[in-house]
Amino acid sequence: MNRREEIEALKMEYKNVEVPQKGREELQRTILRAKKDKRKLQYKRRIYGATAAVAAMLVIFILPNTSETIAYSMKNIPVVGRFFDVITVREYSYESEKHEMSVKVPKIENGQDINVIEEVNQEAENYTEKLVEQFKKDIRDSGFYSLDATYKKVTDTEKWFTLEIDVTETQASGYQFRRYYHINKENGKIVKLSDLFKEDSNYVKVLSKEIKRQMAEQMENEQVSYFIKSDEVFEGFSQIKKNQGFYFNKNGNLVIAFDEYDVAPGYMGMPEFVIPKEITAPLYK
Repeated sequence: MNRREEIEALKMEYKNVEVPQKGREELQRTILRAKKDKRKLQYKRRIYGATAAVAAMLVIFILPNTSETIAYSMKNIPVVGRFFDVITVREYSYESEKHEMSVKVPKIENGQDINVIEEVNQEAENYTEKLVEQFKKDIRDSGFYSLDATYKKVTDTEKWFTLEIDVTETQASGYQFRRYYHINKENGKIVKLSDLFKEDSNYVKVLSKEIKRQMAEQMENEQVSYFIKSDEVFEGFSQIKKNQGFYFNKNGNLVIAFDEYDVAPGYMGMPEFVIPKEITAPLYK
């Protein structure tokens, strides 16, 4: 039985309120161990492996932005005003009996020469290029392995622009993770979560408390599960990272986003939590 099958088999047992507390804790530790193993593996690939030399010679099809017909979903008309467009400037594609890859490299366009846009474009290109290089290395030593990386524009308002890169890696089981790039159009700066709040706001504690409240409420009223650290459970979610993934939804609410396995079993996907404005408003700069 592979790791995904093990997690799914334990899914219903985990949600059964009649499970003894000792058994519940052991189950949660098992799931968290699976999560930690997977996160360590992915971290090693993305960080340590990103600079490794690529020895395997692969035929990877690259579609560069050399003409309007080649660029994927190309829009050659500049966006009017302060709104941005995103195109695929390059696409990597590879397929064999055991390995598949599809990586789309995004580029933000605004019709203007803005340094901050070019900076985000360069960071996004570097990130996707590292994914491709790591794929070349990993398939030398793995069985079935697939990599899919795409992107989407999640926010584009008068004040905010957010680009999201979505990545799915699949071996014995799958793992999904995201990276966000935020531009504040009013001051022309790249923004992280910590940049939003006053220095003395203690936003990590405040947002984490609200997220844990929502988790508990969902587990009480819905068929969901979360890993929540408590006096009874020594491992699990305690608080968000200083620069946790986030974006603003269409209503202007802050949304805190987690990768797969961060705070919940794999069947929960990538959980998100909408933070009410009455909580965030007093914290903002």
